[in-house]
Order: sequence, then C-alpha cells, then structure tokens
Amino acid sequence: MARLNTASNIFFLFDEPASNLHQTAQSRLLNALEDLTDQAPASVIYATHSHHMIDPKCLESAFIVRNMALDYENENEYNSSMTDIKIERYRTFVSKNPSSTSYYQPILDVLEYRPSNLEFIPDIVLVEGKNDFYALSYFNEVIFSNSNDTHLCPGGGAGSLDNVIRLYYAWGKNFIILLDADTEGITQKRRYNNLFGRIVEDKIYCLSDIDKKWNKKGIEKLINDTDRLNLQKAVFPGTTSYKKKSFNLAIQELLVTKNKLSLSGETESNFKQIFTFLNNKLNQ
Repeated sequence: MARLNTASNIFFLFDEPASNLHQTAQSRLLNALEDLTDQAPASVIYATHSHHMIDPKCLESAFIVRNMALDYENENEYNSSMTDIKIERYRTFVSKNPSSTSYYQPILDVLEYRPSNLEFIPDIVLVEGKNDFYALSYFNEVIFSNSNDTHLCPGGGAGSLDNVIRLYYAWGKNFIILLDADTEGITQKRRYNNLFGRIVEDKIYCLSDIDKKWNKKGIEKLINDTDRLNLQKAVFPGTTSYKKKSFNLAIQELLVTKNKLSLSGETESNFKQIFTFLNNKLNQ
C-alpha cells in the first residue's frame, strides 16, 4: 500500500504470514521482514499467533488484539453477535498483568504458548527490567556487533524473578542474574539467596560484584554523561539535558534501527567488562 507517485510511506500488510511454516522458516521470514524495512522507506504491519514471529526489540510498538466476548473454555457457546474486539499497546497490556514473571510473559500468555520437550532453551542472563535489557542489547548487538553470545531476559523489576528462577531450575537450564548495585538490587540479591539457598549459589550478581567502583550505580550510569546525552539527542535532537524517559526510548529506537554511534572508550570498556564477566560465569 503506497501513495501514488511517491516512494515514501509504503506499508506492507500481512495477515498470519507464518501460517504453515516451520520454526526455522518463520525465523527467516522475520529476518526478511526486517530487511524489507532496512532496504526501503517502508513499514511492515502483520498479525500473528506465533511466538516465533515476535521480535523482542519491537514489543514496544506491538499491539494486543483480543475478542473479549470469547470464552476459550466454552468456545462452542460463542455467538458472533457478541463479538467485542479490544486493542491496546503491549506496554499497557503488561502494566495490567503485574504478576507476570517477565516482560515477555504476557505476550506468551496471550498466545497460549508452552515450550515443547524438544525445544531449545538457551542459557540466559536475567536482568531487572526492559530498560536494562534494551541498553545491554544495544551494546551487544549494535556497538559490539553480536560478539557476545548472550541471551538476555528482562524481568518486571529487581524482585520479580522468582518464577523464572523456579522454571529454569526445574528445566535444569543454566542462568545468572544481574542486578543494579543500588539499595533495591542489593536487597533483592539478599532475598533471593535467603529464599532459594544453594539453587542460586554463584548465580546472582550486582554491578558492584563486577567492579567495586560501580557501587550504588545502575546500568545507565555506566554510560558517561556525554555519551548518554549524545545517545538521547540521536533520537530527540532538540533536547539539551539528560532525561531518563527520553534516554530509554532513544536506546530502544537505536537498537531497532541498528544505529551505531561513536561512544567513548570509557563507556565501551564498562560494557565489555560486563559481557566478559557474564560469559565467564555462564561458562563455569
């Protein structure tokens, strides 16, 4: 769909593009759709019921569509005249599901996803929330060009990771947890250790465990002041001072668009130190 006599504002609309495709083909299709937007001034909109067609980097621009009149336990009693379609942004949907085990869980729940016994479950690094996830992903995927084979999973806050810990322990899969070195991060590290005991022995770390100079700091504080402002201004050029909300939105945009900025040696060194530490702990 496009306006006549113009190459801009092109929209590609797909309805269930992954139908009848196996997992690998769906992953390739997702990459192809991303390439489509990279090579032309175009946008892609598609509907899907497949978790393989969900790009974690794009969840902020995703929408959940549900028929509120449909009772999935009694589908035979459904009357089409009662149809009640609701649509809302994923971020709003997440906020209405405070018991979720991670930022991903609500979308997996609405897709009714359950892993099969044959499905590959990777080792993961659990981080406090989506902002830490986007920042670390930006450095790993864009600044360091995917040089670190690290799978990141965002929680819903420093104290929200209990159920993910239980799942990974039950599955016999490897994980570690990275928390900020602020008061809440240190408090939750202590709580996890008291709650799970040896299950989480040598698996939970605060930033200050990586470098003592990072005590009382969060992930964004490892990006120096000049770099933080430059990252923010790359998306919000009119801003003149650091604003946390704008900065976090800018990191998401830079990650999705793969916009690699030139950053200071200090900032890059901090994040190299993080990934070296995480990879060493996962490989122990």
